[in-house]
Amino acid sequence: MHEASHEEKVAMVYDEMDSRKIRAVDVGEFTAFMTTLQFEMSSLAIGDLFQKADANHDGTVSFPEFQRFSERYPTLLDAMHYRAKEYWSDVKQKEAIEAARRLLDSLRAREIDARSGSTQAAHESAAQEGRVAAQIQVVAESEAKERDALALLEASRLETERVRGDVAGRCADEAASRDAERMRQLQHLESQRDVEQQEARLRVQEAEQAASEERLREIERLLMEQQREVEAQRQASMRVRNDLANVAAAEKQAALISAEATRELSLAAERLALAKTDLARTQDKEGEAAAGHAASRDATVHQRLQKDREEQELLLAREREAAKRAVEAEAARAVEAQDVVCKGLEQENIDHHASRIKVQAEEAPLIDQEIRLRDQRDNLEQREAQLRDEAGAFTARTGPARGVTSPRVGPAPVGPAMAAASAAGAQAAAAAAFSAAAAARASPLHATPDRMRSNSPNRYRSPLGN
Repeated sequence: MHEASHEEKVAMVYDEMDSRKIRAVDVGEFTAFMTTLQFEMSSLAIGDLFQKADANHDGTVSFPEFQRFSERYPTLLDAMHYRAKEYWSDVKQKEAIEAARRLLDSLRAREIDARSGSTQAAHESAAQEGRVAAQIQVVAESEAKERDALALLEASRLETERVRGDVAGRCADEAASRDAERMRQLQHLESQRDVEQQEARLRVQEAEQAASEERLREIERLLMEQQREVEAQRQASMRVRNDLANVAAAEKQAALISAEATRELSLAAERLALAKTDLARTQDKEGEAAAGHAASRDATVHQRLQKDREEQELLLAREREAAKRAVEAEAARAVEAQDVVCKGLEQENIDHHASRIKVQAEEAPLIDQEIRLRDQRDNLEQREAQLRDEAGAFTARTGPARGVTSPRVGPAPVGPAMAAASAAGAQAAAAAAFSAAAAARASPLHATPDRMRSNSPNRYRSPLGN
């Protein structure tokens, strides 16, 4: 990574310090900057630094003044630069942690929603399984009803066939009875014809008897001859009478037989009507049984279709449940992964903060030492300038001392002893000042902050750059 140069550090720190962006930093901005970066200095010390930076004492630090200040305090500049970088790095880390926490909360909410959806899907699947089981029971009951209706239909059909056979037998009996009645009627008619014939013969005989009696009365003398004939006629008449009685008895018997046949025909007709009524009732029952069987069959088909639909719904519910469980597992994995990320970021921030505290603790004595050395150097430089002025003044008064060269010309000369003592003291003070300044310049304090921060965590880009 690119290491910022001294000039880049100066520009970056000054830009951060100049919150109003007017290229003039007042004591409030300077103090707020130092406080924000957690420099452990009193307000008096911070004000003293501001006064040192404000070379023209106009109450603000311009960019050129800050450049000169940074050249005088390079360690403090490095501390400002790296603390500002770490400050923004910490801000970025906290923003990242906050974003990670928000994402974690969102993922946890999604996990809760997914768990709720999975539970609801499981309940829906269980409810659907109950509906399928109930529908299977309904289908079984409907099939049982259909079997009962089919058995009743078969029984009705058998009963109808039996009744039809009875009706056919009774119809045959009625036809036979009608045939017998017709035969009896024919016999009765035949008997009536015989009776009529016998009555006609009887009337003829009676007429002949009357004629014979008439002749008997008229012809007495033919009485004897006619008696035999009359007797024969009487006997013939008796025979005719007997035949007539027999024919009348036969007629009565035929009438009785005809009446009995009529009664039997009436009974046969009644039995036929009853049989037809039973047949109609049986046919009605058979129709009802057929309708019941058809209704049971339709109900069974409907219930089977409903069972198929419920089973399909159960499959869909199980698929939804599996999908919800997959979403829940994915959400749980995402929550677990995001929780690991959050904990990693938080631990990284904790480590970064601990490292910052450690570096700041190591920086504080170096910065204090740099300020003390800078104050000592300023004092030595002031003392050196004062001694140079005194040496120049002494040389101007007495002339150059042996072995000592002075580039400046001082005020009026003084006595030889005082001049020699002042020259020797000035030379010793100047030598000490040069040695102290050289030691300060060669001190490792200027490089220490970079070395200390080389291992500090800085995984986020800062507006300050590197």
